[in-house]
Amino acid sequence: MKNNNGQVFNQLIQDISAGDIPNVLLLFGEEAFLTDWAEGQLVKRYVTEAAKALDLTKFEPGSLKTDDLIGACETMPMFSERKVVVVSSASDIDKEAEAYIRTVPDSCLLIIKGVDEKSGKDAKKLSKSLKDACGIYEFGPISERELKQFIAKRFRTAGKSISPGAAALLISNCGYMNKEIDYALYNLENDIRKMIAYSGSDVITEEDVMAGLSDNIEHNVFKMLDAISENKKDIAFTMLHEMILSGSNEHRILATIAGQLELMLQARQMSEKGMGKKQIASKLKVHEFRVEKAMKFARRYDERDLVRMLGSAFYTDEKIKSGLLDAGLALEMLIAGI
Repeated sequence: MKNNNGQVFNQLIQDISAGDIPNVLLLFGEEAFLTDWAEGQLVKRYVTEAAKALDLTKFEPGSLKTDDLIGACETMPMFSERKVVVVSSASDIDKEAEAYIRTVPDSCLLIIKGVDEKSGKDAKKLSKSLKDACGIYEFGPISERELKQFIAKRFRTAGKSISPGAAALLISNCGYMNKEIDYALYNLENDIRKMIAYSGSDVITEEDVMAGLSDNIEHNVFKMLDAISENKKDIAFTMLHEMILSGSNEHRILATIAGQLELMLQARQMSEKGMGKKQIASKLKVHEFRVEKAMKFARRYDERDLVRMLGSAFYTDEKIKSGLLDAGLALEMLIAGI
């Protein structure tokens, strides 16, 4: 199994170049963007562009039938090096299909996607013996260095560049490095597209970045807490209502508020013990930009205030989960109380 993303990228390309690709591959992990990228690289290598209609078969989730799978895999490629068959969801594979998969001919490359062993999603549908017999590439979240490269490449492909300051702002505010936020590369790519559309020049500015991240929950929650710290609760209430109206889930908003407050409290406590920004970031396993923002906020309160605010967030969560309070009303009461 190959599961270090930086190495996975290179290893996949090397394996393709060397022709070291087995008959069946499992592509899985938390990053759907990267499993789709890997699929694209494999199709590009083995299927002639003009022959895709004949030599590429893709089963979308819920559409797989074992007889159809067998028929697709047993069909010889017409104009391509290999027939490529893609099963988009491993959960569609039953025992009969699994038994056949062990016999896929050399003329075919069967790609199975949607297996995420970390979350357990779909992984239980495939036996260990089958997984052991296949080539496996796991794509999880990328590192900060890889994230910088990803961002630069997306802007470069669009004929634009991004300044180091704007790139740092994007990384610190997009939420990708925050494990508590459901924000993946597809989310980032969509935000980058908004920045490109918003920008009127060839260089992406910090203003472009913030315009593109307008719908990001983590960024909006921090701005909301910032408004509260400046005693501008009317602005905080407006921001809360805008987030809810835009479709943001109240439970995610509350979880983000609690996560931000917890980070602020921990950062303050560690700072008072003499730890620097980098040490705190390393200890808490978060991006140091987040620590910097948290410390700036935390300085406006003493430790008792932060403990009280965090306790209020946990109390609000309990009331919502127990059904004693409507989520929207509970969030309004939380903001009013802190």
